[in-house]
Amino acid sequence: MLPEDPALSFINYLLEDFGDEWVTKYMFHYRWYFDEDADNASTVLPLSDLAVNMAADTLKEVKKYIYDRQHGRLWVVGSNDTTAALIDSSYKRFVN
Repeated sequence: MLPEDPALSFINYLLEDFGDEWVTKYMFHYRWYFDEDADNASTVLPLSDLAVNMAADTLKEVKKYIYDRQHGRLWVVGSNDTTAALIDSSYKRFVN
């Protein structure tokens, strides 16, 4: 539902765009930038999406596939050593 008032409609657009284009950077950055988090995400995601009783050798293969694919896409969302501090400080300002 979009507000009829032009000013509210514009604010609605800004909030939606910020969430879609910037807040997703937080999620992706914190899930895939740090090794410990990326290891956890690439383990948990296949188990939650596919099967919690997956064979260990299958999990190892799927985990590697997911890790390689997602970690390799960090550049797409702009998460790297140069931007990590900016994303982190932006997130902290956002949640405070």
